[in-house]
Amino acid sequence: MVRTVQVRGGFILHVGVVEGTLSVNDKVRLTIDDFRRNLIMKNHTGTHILNFGLRGTLGDTVDQRGSLVAPDRLRFDFSAKGALTPDELRKTEAICNDIIDQSLQVYAKDASLEEAKCIDGLRAVFDETYPDPVRIVSIGVSIEDLLNKSPKCDGRLYSVEFCGGTHLKTSKHVDQLVIVTEEAIAKGIRRVVAVTGPEAEKCTKRADQLEASLQDLSRRLRDSSSLSTTSVSSRLTFNKEIFDFNENISHANISQWRREAQRNQLKELKSILIELDKADVKNQIKHAVDACREILTKYPDRKCLIANFEMGNDTKNLSTVINQVRTQANDVAIMLFSVDHETEKFVCLANVADAQIKEKQLKANEWIQKVIAEANGRGGGKDNQAQATNCDAKQIDHCLKLAEEFALLKLNPIRLLINSFIKRPCTHFRSFINSSCLFNKSTTRYQYRRELTKREANLHKQFIQRHMATPMSDENVEKLLEPFRAAVKVQGDIVKQMKDNNVNKDDAEFKQAINELKIRKKKLEDQIAKAMPKEESIDRLKMEDLLKRRFFYDQSFSIYGGVNGLYDYGPMGCAIKANMLSEWRRHFILEEQMLEVDCSMLTPEIVLKASGHVDRFADFMVKDVKTGECFRADHLIEAHLERLLKAKDITAEKKAEIERLLPQVDNMKGPDMQQVIEQYKMKSPVTNNDLSEPVAFNLMFATLIGPTGQLKGYLRPETAQGMFVNFKRLLEFNQGRLPFAAAQIGNSFRNEISPRSGLIRVREFTMAEIEHFVDPTDKSHPKFETVANLQVQLYTATNQMSGESARLVRLGDAVSSKLINNETLGYFIGRIYLFMTKVGIDKTRLRFRQHMGNEMAHYACDCWDAECKTSYGWVECVGCADRSCYDLTQHSKFSGERLVAERALPEQKKIQVNEVLAHANVIGKSYGKDTNQITQHLQKLSHEDAKVLHDKLDQGDVPIIIDGKEYAITRKMFTFRTSEKTVQVEEFVPSVIEPSFGIGRIMYSMWEHNFRVRPESEQRTYFTLPPLIAPYKCVILPLSGNEEFKPFVKDISALLTQGGISHKIDTSSGSIGRRYSRSDEIAVPFAITIDFDTLKEPFTVTLRDRDTFKQIRAKIDEITSILQGLSSGTITWGEICSHYPAFVEQQSTNAQ
Repeated sequence: MVRTVQVRGGFILHVGVVEGTLSVNDKVRLTIDDFRRNLIMKNHTGTHILNFGLRGTLGDTVDQRGSLVAPDRLRFDFSAKGALTPDELRKTEAICNDIIDQSLQVYAKDASLEEAKCIDGLRAVFDETYPDPVRIVSIGVSIEDLLNKSPKCDGRLYSVEFCGGTHLKTSKHVDQLVIVTEEAIAKGIRRVVAVTGPEAEKCTKRADQLEASLQDLSRRLRDSSSLSTTSVSSRLTFNKEIFDFNENISHANISQWRREAQRNQLKELKSILIELDKADVKNQIKHAVDACREILTKYPDRKCLIANFEMGNDTKNLSTVINQVRTQANDVAIMLFSVDHETEKFVCLANVADAQIKEKQLKANEWIQKVIAEANGRGGGKDNQAQATNCDAKQIDHCLKLAEEFALLKLNPIRLLINSFIKRPCTHFRSFINSSCLFNKSTTRYQYRRELTKREANLHKQFIQRHMATPMSDENVEKLLEPFRAAVKVQGDIVKQMKDNNVNKDDAEFKQAINELKIRKKKLEDQIAKAMPKEESIDRLKMEDLLKRRFFYDQSFSIYGGVNGLYDYGPMGCAIKANMLSEWRRHFILEEQMLEVDCSMLTPEIVLKASGHVDRFADFMVKDVKTGECFRADHLIEAHLERLLKAKDITAEKKAEIERLLPQVDNMKGPDMQQVIEQYKMKSPVTNNDLSEPVAFNLMFATLIGPTGQLKGYLRPETAQGMFVNFKRLLEFNQGRLPFAAAQIGNSFRNEISPRSGLIRVREFTMAEIEHFVDPTDKSHPKFETVANLQVQLYTATNQMSGESARLVRLGDAVSSKLINNETLGYFIGRIYLFMTKVGIDKTRLRFRQHMGNEMAHYACDCWDAECKTSYGWVECVGCADRSCYDLTQHSKFSGERLVAERALPEQKKIQVNEVLAHANVIGKSYGKDTNQITQHLQKLSHEDAKVLHDKLDQGDVPIIIDGKEYAITRKMFTFRTSEKTVQVEEFVPSVIEPSFGIGRIMYSMWEHNFRVRPESEQRTYFTLPPLIAPYKCVILPLSGNEEFKPFVKDISALLTQGGISHKIDTSSGSIGRRYSRSDEIAVPFAITIDFDTLKEPFTVTLRDRDTFKQIRAKIDEITSILQGLSSGTITWGEICSHYPAFVEQQSTNAQ
């Protein structure tokens, strides 16, 4: 195959790859791919036309800096002062296509270099040294006329260049030229990518389709009836259409100027929606203000105003309403609520009059906290104004009631008692309806001007008990959950009994029993979520905004629109990842003296065929039949069914049907999924187009290894296989002794159909895996006692079957009771727990879930997943499995290599040995170069097959087929014999215990578990990462830009570098508080501050702790050792505070 063509000494030299052997005088035949060559010629001639078009737009300052011509595109680099505007791109494209439409002839001729350089307008590329004579290519004018300087032939009006390549005969054959991208590649250098011929036609057709869709969208938006009253849901739909359309434009291969024009049209449509939103908000505010004023006018004696409006989730709108209402009511406490039905959340804003605060009757922040306590919201503020956000809209009615009761309790408790407990006006209370209530601060009780009657006291007691009720006790929660747990246990016992009776897993009755168990477990989980007090919610959007704003990580190739499932780690993410992997190496590899390897990511197909990935590593996928967008079928079905369950108009029968169907989705095959899709009329969630039938999609990235394309391979889906295939070498390195462990850190790849949930499900990810090889008859571990006393949350298969929650269990007890299969597996679970908690995982949000029988592979003995609770639910971060001897057995079977270890026998014994001998010297005489292939085939025969072949050879020659070719095997070529042998050792296939860590998932869980918001300001977000993992251990902050501070900054930085302490220097002009906040955002645990006291001997600095705000003062010479101890965890901040004086304020000032 010819790879390149060069001209050497007047000869044309073809350079390429030869199959077989090539000798002098051999005849060769050159075959040209005319179709490919024609496409290249179109793009080559197009490059000349584009060069001319750019000069026509930008002037003669355009100078070519490079080019590339391929069958599917052309690339042209040129000098320019700045980016081309859409108008300039359009003009350039028009000039080029005008030349193409004119069907100008393309001329080519050799001429002397001296004559050629005299042609006006000639372009000499790269200022290179050209041969003499040189080839000239001109479009539209003959070379002879240019050389003769014909008065009608001005070379500046045509494309005239030096060029030795192949070209078309006329410009018309280019068909069309479309500029698809224009960008900078270096200072003063721009790059244009364009297409011609069929590709240009596709671009134009796609651009026309998008234009038509855009016009339709514009018409529907502009012609929408009564635009001023367009519904919120309608505007949201338009917003989504605009967003999706912008995404389509970004990824479409169309003309760049048309792309920009369509984006500008989208901006106009977006501005229309913004104006509609503003008008809608204005109307909502007016309506709310009028409603509030009407209430206050109707009830002038009210001390509080509580109202609920539908104004979205922005408290600014509520603030505007309150400010306008305040002009009429200065002495009223106001709390306004706003529900957002799209997110099913509500916000509220409280504003209390100054007089009410002074009389210590009511404070806005207390009021807010009381109201949102049961709505899972987040809030706070000051005495006069406070707000709450992200509250559960399902609790809105209850919160409105709480708001009124709490306000009345504070402002007029007697009136509240009457309203709450007496259905009719009671004359007994009339005497103190208007009496004032005094609040005793020391006793935190309300006191009245006279003693209450017995009945009044009882009513008051009842109200206080009801209003101040504590959350449901554990006893009450368990009482509520008891029937649901019992239902799960009953069904779990049925499934267990069926397993004990060895019922086939494919049996319809068994499948039905499993589905019923899943349904009951789901109902129990829903009840637990409702009954149990919920954890403090996390504002995931705010956290992810911080992660991306400070470039912990971001989507890969974002300037090109990004690629789903691919992410780049920035400086902070890289540092955290490096620290985590460094600790992983110390915690596992160094501690256990593991053998670390680094294996190839490219894996031949046969390896993954042996492991089962080629046949079974697949998900079902459906496609949008029009756009081709792909969706994972099970996820699409689950999402659609869950949306149906939330519908308000769903019937009880339909709800029960869907609840029974949902647990079955995971086990569905293609035809089952297609039936469900048709039954529920599912469409593409993006375009509402029809969907294709589900097809199995292998999740591995396939590739061809080598230039011949004959060796198929994949990017590895896991790192484990590299360790299995190297087992023999590793065992040899370990002097043949078991147990031992191999470890590997590296990237793996899975071609997810629809990646989602950020770092939780990606296409390229870092894994850290351990393969612990052990004798299957002895899985004890000498260091198990070091973790035996750890209390770990275990969510066993039995817990899951009986509807119970995860329980804290001592690992020693779990292993002794066989809850965990063996000591080695238990030991690694303990080590995983210690590692996870050390790197910042909250132990209360970490559990180990045991695989149930229907989840576990047939060869596995026991499997546990370390799961972290996140805003996405419980996420599997580490898998720990006893894989038995499956992997080594499979690779032995497919490779023919005996992947075994040896163990000493208590006494010698005699065994029968089968020996297969392929006689290469005999085979070579008959088959020459094929000898090696035949010999390997014969030696890999199983003992049974070898015996059969040996017996057949007694009757004559036996034909065998290898790679489609037949060979006749004779008796002299092959021998199979059996003998008796005395041995002192026996071979066995080791078992493997495999802990597998998903580093990206652990990092994301760690960020969620350590994300915090300062109470005094919701904008001050930060991470409480352990110093061991933090990207920088400290930051150096001079108090100001004083010149005297600079030498100290330099010296301290040098000391920290020498001590191996990663650090950052911030000498920016911001205040010290602002700089503290910036370093907190990127999780820096400690801050060194250089102030004016530093300038005095002994030279000292302050050291600030990120989490407590506390500061100590220490000598500069001691700072490095302090930070080394804090970073490694050998000393705590509390111990440091007890050894060094606390810093309150500096003694010296600049003035002094």
